[in-house]
Amino acid sequence: MKPNTAQAAIYQAALSLFAEHGWQKISVETLCTAAQTSRVTFYKYYADKRDLLCQILTDDKNRIRAALSDAQENAESLAEIITLLLDLQKQSLQTVYTPPVLRDIQQSKDKILQDFFAEMYAEKDRFMHDFFTTLQQRGLIRTNLRVPMIEAFVQRENLQNHYADAPQKLYEDALSLLLNGLSKN
Repeated sequence: MKPNTAQAAIYQAALSLFAEHGWQKISVETLCTAAQTSRVTFYKYYADKRDLLCQILTDDKNRIRAALSDAQENAESLAEIITLLLDLQKQSLQTVYTPPVLRDIQQSKDKILQDFFAEMYAEKDRFMHDFFTTLQQRGLIRTNLRVPMIEAFVQRENLQNHYADAPQKLYEDALSLLLNGLSKN
């Protein structure tokens, strides 16, 4: 289903404003002004600002999942998959998970959002487990390395503080370690 023009305008305004300021500082009125629409129109499509935020995050998750699922089945090398993963992550960090949004996620006291984030992380973990298992079955990654060990290398939450100044570097380092191992060669 394609969103109509007003819904698309609200969505795009939210993407832009949330990316720059985080969602906590942006009001529905500010979103409506930026989208050149009314509050009535906003509430026609979204229950509240939280609903819109969840839609944006879900759409980004689905975009990444679709691209990785396609690569999981069709990529010819692990390097191709890692390049795709880095590109997807970079795009996501530049458009959706910007520093203001990440700050708001960490500071959120909203129980509904905390539950939403917890479920998103759990879904991501399940997806990545299946993703790496399939790559092993295809022979693109070593089969003598258990999937939970691979997952440990890509767990962002455990290393986030060490890479706070360069979140993209975390993914590059973790995936480089997966691709190249610890050897200097």
